Parts: sequence; structure tokens; C-alpha cells
Amino acid sequence: MRRIPLLTCLALVLLASNALANSAPPWTDGAPVGEPLPPLEQVEIVREKLTFDFLRLEDGLRRVGVKAVYHLHNHGKPVATPLVFITPDFDNSSVTLDGKPLITTEVEEVPIPPEWSPPETSPPLGWDEESGGELGYPINYVAWTTGQQQLYRGFQFDIALDKGKHTMSVDYAMTVPTYYHDHPYAYFQVGYVLAPAGSWKSFGKLDLTVKVDPSWEFASSVPLAQEGETWKATFEGLPADTLAFAAHPPLSERVRWLTGIFPMVALGLSLLLGLFSARGLAVSAQKKGRASFAGTFVRAVLAGFFAGLLTFIIHFVAESAALALVNDALIADGWLSMRSRTGFFLMGLAVPFIAAVVFFATFFFNWKAKP
Repeated sequence: MRRIPLLTCLALVLLASNALANSAPPWTDGAPVGEPLPPLEQVEIVREKLTFDFLRLEDGLRRVGVKAVYHLHNHGKPVATPLVFITPDFDNSSVTLDGKPLITTEVEEVPIPPEWSPPETSPPLGWDEESGGELGYPINYVAWTTGQQQLYRGFQFDIALDKGKHTMSVDYAMTVPTYYHDHPYAYFQVGYVLAPAGSWKSFGKLDLTVKVDPSWEFASSVPLAQEGETWKATFEGLPADTLAFAAHPPLSERVRWLTGIFPMVALGLSLLLGLFSARGLAVSAQKKGRASFAGTFVRAVLAGFFAGLLTFIIHFVAESAALALVNDALIADGWLSMRSRTGFFLMGLAVPFIAAVVFFATFFFNWKAKP
């Protein structure tokens, strides 16, 4: 029967852990990006040089630079038409055609058919202990739905192509989606739609470059070769309908201890202190008799409270120290939200308190029921 209090306390700890993990959304929405729309059926994309710059993330704006240079060949009559790029970050866009700047304007609703939808998950980064394998995380975009179509924001410009060869350059910074998974730093994600480029007259080569700090974890949905702070590859034709990338800053060993091991030690230590204090007081009450029940019950409650206070102090000191050691520009919103919620600290106080009361009450009444 004495195992029941311990099992009850463990169950409370597990419930509290789940409540803490779910106290803030684990993601932030970001921008979907992709090839220009609509496709020009008489124009060939001879070569595209596509670059993503994750190094810009450390400026604190959570934006990845995107630059696409298109070498075009119009095989037919002169064509003049508007083109649209999907990205909500209109204020960071610039477009040139044959070296001359073009005027861009914001578009509030850009419909995208389902076959041109952005990727739903980013490629996996490392080993996920919960699943026992590698997992990618969902990518959440700023979008809304009308009927069967997704609507996105973007920017538009007018393009005029005479017969012959042209060079178009598009440069913008996208607000990246992020995912949070029990870590101070966010998983930064990029989803890019290549499929529309396949509907132009033809597509030649794609030179793909991704710039990432060499110390970061990085994963790509298509094979890339690392050269210092860049990952590169050249593809004949389109390698896939979509591209997806994920990048994650490293943590120092000191921060790993402060954010991982210290909280568990604090919870375990305060729980043990609360349980053993309650048990000792229950034994004392058993010897003194029923008259001492009320007094020892109050003392057990206070013992659980002060044990919980220890959790509060260790959590606060460890996370404050970790916050001083990490890059503020890269911290996951989910981690900050969970840290700032009063419930996070109250749960840390409540677990050992409730565990102590349950243990004391169960132990005392088991003793009372003995013949």
C-alpha cells in the first residue's frame, strides 16, 4: 500500500510536465515564398541562381535573405505582363530587369492552387528522443483559405520582355517560420515553391546556394554540399516541386545544463524534500496520537510549500543565467512565453506541495486503518 503515494506523486509530476510543455504555442507563422506567377509559356528560364541567406537572422529581425537571378530567353513575340512573388515582406523587395530597377506594389491576396502549395514540414535536424528517430517539424505560414485555394500576400511588378535574352534579379527578405521544441533557440524554417517554374517554356539549370553559420545545425530537402558557410548544388532542371530548409543555432554546454539538467534536478530535489518531510511528520503524528494530526498536517503543508519554493528559485536563477548567455535575436518565442507565464512557476510550486500533502494524507490514513 505504501507504493500508492509514490505512484500518485509521479503521476502529478507527469501531468505538470505536460501542462508546462503545452503552455505556449510551439511555432510562429512565417512567409511562404516561391517562383514568380503566372508562368510565361513562351519564355525559357535558361538558368536560375537562387540564394538563401540565414546569416541575416542574427540581426534580430528573424528574416532570411532571398535572391533569385533569372537568365531568361524569350523565344516569341515581345511580352508585357505583371509578375507576382509571394512574400508578406513587401517593404524589403527590389527587382531589376537587365540592370534597370522596376517598381513593385503590394498585393493583398494571391491565390495558389493546391498543386503549388508550400511544403508542410521542414527536414529533420538530429535525433528526436520522444519518437526514437529523426523528425521534421510542421511549417506554419501566414495565409488564409477561400474555398479550395490558399491566399497569400505578395508583391507585383510589370515586366516587358522583347524577343531575345534578358536577366531578371529579385531580392527580398522573408520572415521565417519557427518551431520551438524544448530548447531556448528556435528551429528556423524556409519553405520555397519551385513548381511554377516548371510551367514556363522550359527550365535549364538551378544553382542553389544556402548561407548558414558553420556552427549551426542545417538540413535541406535536397542534397547540398557544404563549403564553409555555404551549402551548394547545381541541378539540371528542377530537383523538386518545393524546397525546405531548417537551421538551428548551437547551445553551449553551460546553457544546456542551465535549461535542461538544472530544472529536472530542482524538481526532483524539491519533490524528495517535500515527500520525506511529510513522511517524517506523519511518523511523528503516529507516535503522538490523533491530537497532533492538525498541527503536523499544517507543518507538512508548509514543508511542501518551502520545497516548492526551492523549485521556483532554482528555475528562476537557472533560466535568468541562461538568458544572459544566449543570443536574444535567436530565442524561440515559445521558450520566452513559457518562461514569462506565472503558471510555469506556480506549477513548479504546486507539484511538490500536492505531492507532499497526498503522501502525508495517504501514509497517515493507512496507519490509522491498521488494527
